[in-house]
Amino acid sequence: MKQDIKVSLPLYKVVYSLLFAVLLAWVRGINEAAEIGPAIDTNLALLAMIFCADTWQQETAGRRGEVVRLLPRAAKTKMLTRRLAVEMIWLLGIGLACYGLFFLQKPLPSEEMGKLFICAAVAFAGSILFWGCLSVFLSEAADNIWLGIGCGLLLWIIISSAIGRSIPVSINVLGYRIIDDPGNSWIWGKVTAVVLAGVMFLGSRRLIAWRR
Repeated sequence: MKQDIKVSLPLYKVVYSLLFAVLLAWVRGINEAAEIGPAIDTNLALLAMIFCADTWQQETAGRRGEVVRLLPRAAKTKMLTRRLAVEMIWLLGIGLACYGLFFLQKPLPSEEMGKLFICAAVAFAGSILFWGCLSVFLSEAADNIWLGIGCGLLLWIIISSAIGRSIPVSINVLGYRIIDDPGNSWIWGKVTAVVLAGVMFLGSRRLIAWRR
């Protein structure tokens, strides 16, 4: 497990993810505590996509690639699962840390602060799962990290833009809203994200078993 953490969280990834939390909480202005979760969620999705893009590709680089190719299929898929788990737990921690930093702006409090925090944690987990698995799948399908990131970025721009707002919030993977969604129908969008993440994870495993 120590090796998994070392490979999945190199120093440069740790540094830029921490900077993400600090800079987002600094430059993204909010007025109410209910705005914090949605403000982080969309940007955390982008971070997850970039962060996870090389989850498997880095294992096939250099001398390690020759060793990895000799491993049985089951060992490869377990390795992918462990690497992704480490990265996603770290990213969730980054999202929650960023949530706390936003209170330095002294937003207007809410009567349901605990509920807001739990909703944010659930939304963050859904976004990390979807965009992280999407990034791994696209990078492996294209056999190129940057092409995978580019395709994922295009999808992120579309969904997070005005075009994406036309997608029903109940199936929108970036539809997390609290202020204008009192019924919390965004939760179904995150359920959709988790289901799709599972499909893409299985697809990534098949591609790795076939190609590597």
